Amino acid sequence: MMNFEPKRLSISVITIVKDNQDFLPRAVESVLSQSFYDYEYIIVNDGSTDGTKDIIENYERIDNRVIAKHISQNVGRAMARNAGLEIARGRYVLFLDSDDYLSSIALDDLYRTAEHDDTDIVFAGIKAFNQSSRNMIKKHYTDQFINHERHKFCLDEYPELVNNHTIIGRLYKNSFLKRRNIRFADIRKNGEDISFAFYTAFYAECITMIPQKKLYYYNMGNFLSTANELKIYDARDNIIETLVFTRKNGSKDLVRKVEKKVAIYVGDLRRAMVVFGLGAKLKEFLPTLVPLIEDISEDVLSTLSHYNKNFVMALVKRDLETAISLFKHKIRNES
Repeated sequence: MMNFEPKRLSISVITIVKDNQDFLPRAVESVLSQSFYDYEYIIVNDGSTDGTKDIIENYERIDNRVIAKHISQNVGRAMARNAGLEIARGRYVLFLDSDDYLSSIALDDLYRTAEHDDTDIVFAGIKAFNQSSRNMIKKHYTDQFINHERHKFCLDEYPELVNNHTIIGRLYKNSFLKRRNIRFADIRKNGEDISFAFYTAFYAECITMIPQKKLYYYNMGNFLSTANELKIYDARDNIIETLVFTRKNGSKDLVRKVEKKVAIYVGDLRRAMVVFGLGAKLKEFLPTLVPLIEDISEDVLSTLSHYNKNFVMALVKRDLETAISLFKHKIRNES
């Protein structure tokens, strides 16, 4: 067994996994090969029924930085992540999905930056790849706003961060999460990262971004192929929650930014189309989106693209035929 006796515990890396015996070893090896040694690696096995448990236990035997947490029955991503957070002893926390991996210097670069800036969150760059083709993808959606180096700022100074829905590729100060009692909401089965990403950004007093450091490698799955009705409704409800919260607690500029994000989200029916088609079921779903945009301000409407503005206006009027027609025209032009 490899024995490491760090002077203090700096980072807790947390991976949750369910039935991912094929890709989990890659994630684990990327952590255990870090140039930085002062960490623990918590792997939460969320009711796996394949060989995942054996893989975890084998790593636990050969490296005492690995801490296994086995949950006998699947409890879902939110509760599994919370289980990891409950036992995390590190000064900082990093989440690594079981089919992703880290660069060998990820923990070192993130830790040094966090300590230098005394920051609550450090955002690094994310490099996406296609597992099937093994090719790197030129852009990840977070490149739009995690786009240049920034130090010691807060969300009101850079509200573009509300467009981020992921929790990966960053280091969180553990004491900040505990002080603000930020955990993954388990009221819904899906989209737990949406609210966690939002609330951590909202409450953080000090944020740093180092996007030039591509430290996290993300397996870009097909988000359309995994769509289902529950995921559609859970995503909607998570967005509604953050919108209501922002209108109550956020600055004017932040409210504008969230309203714009929500308007764009409402007009993106790609996943809904996969689940509901373009007929009667979609017409039943669309009215449930009205609460997200019925109180949108005129100045926010004026900043939207031609498509999004017209779609929102049609939906507010419950003109479902026009809204669907606009979306069909959009996807025809994009194909």
